[in-house]
Amino acid sequence: MKKLLFAGGIIIAGLGAAYAQNKLTVTKAPETVQQKERIAQSERKMDPKMIADQKTQRLEKAVSLTADQKAKVHAIYLEEATKMQGRAVLNKATNEKIKTVLTADQIQELEAASTEHKNSRKQKVETRKDFQKDAPGKKVMAK
Repeated sequence: MKKLLFAGGIIIAGLGAAYAQNKLTVTKAPETVQQKERIAQSERKMDPKMIADQKTQRLEKAVSLTADQKAKVHAIYLEEATKMQGRAVLNKATNEKIKTVLTADQIQELEAASTEHKNSRKQKVETRKDFQKDAPGKKVMAK
């Protein structure tokens, strides 16, 4: 009887340890960081015209630009990409230039999309912080 209880205790302890290891290794936080690094790396390899084209297309998808607006926005993005040489972050002056081209409705749509993006990033950061609290011995790359 003692041997049976002892064997059962060892099996339960082994399963608990295996479960704890799986819990530490399964996460999406490192993938998110890796994806961001790949995007930043691909933008560094692109020339300013390609970056401006890509950013113009993203804005056009978000707020449906007219042909005239698209040309003006592309020029602004091209100027910014030339100055920044592929950095992913747009500065405040560029955003203000873009807003002068857009209509009031388009500005509201852009601000709503921006707010949604910021909230999504905050949620990802909180998730990463929670993961780091759960796994203090495990290091997670944070950018």
